[in-house]
Amino acid sequence: MQRTPIPMPEPPLGPLPIIVPRFDDESGMSYVMRSFWSNGLSFDRGFKWLHIRPGRPLHNRDLQLIAWTMQAPPAWLLSRLLHSTGSVGNAWVALGSHEFRPGTTLCGRVARLCPQCIRERDYCGLSWVLKHVPCCEKHGLPLLERCLHCGDEISWNRPAIDLCRCGRYFQPVDGGVTMAHSVLEWCRWVSARLMSLEQYPHQLPLQEDIPRVLNEVSLDAAFRLVEAFGLLHRARSEEHTSELQSH
Repeated sequence: MQRTPIPMPEPPLGPLPIIVPRFDDESGMSYVMRSFWSNGLSFDRGFKWLHIRPGRPLHNRDLQLIAWTMQAPPAWLLSRLLHSTGSVGNAWVALGSHEFRPGTTLCGRVARLCPQCIRERDYCGLSWVLKHVPCCEKHGLPLLERCLHCGDEISWNRPAIDLCRCGRYFQPVDGGVTMAHSVLEWCRWVSARLMSLEQYPHQLPLQEDIPRVLNEVSLDAAFRLVEAFGLLHRARSEEHTSELQSH
């Protein structure tokens, strides 16, 4: 279990001595945070050390620098860290080959998480950075956006993977609230799309409640279609989530 990093002198810019394991379904920010902690750096201090300002999409040079210092494959990080598309005047952000409109992702310091998942595996899921993913696909719990103890937004700059900046452990929402089956199917499908190597994976197995046409469009277009169907803003109602099936 990772805890508050032990203070140490700021190292010269170069590869960090301790390499942390990578997980395919882990978000890039979670990996960066764990790498900093393991090498005695907090999240904010680590980015200051790299001379990178968090809170905005990363540029290619930023990704290359992070990959070099953490001794991680650049292509692996490219598909897990939100970054600029590189087009002048284009505010869209990308995860690997997937591009998303502004406002559809959590970019920068703010995080979401499933308290149960981080207790079991000590890292944060890749799909949790997408606002159209409302819950954990494993436990069916709503993803936390704020600490239930202090009410503050959950930040990447925190003392441990399962601790808020207020010093309290993250707890799931009271009452055993779980998402409807249709919503779980949707979250699993989004995760599968993120993990696929192709932007339009026509052969990707569909969950039973997901219309086949969504495999024919980009993830961002799928988000817009689901917005039109009204699935996500009615996600807590089993009665209304069946609406997606009829389409």
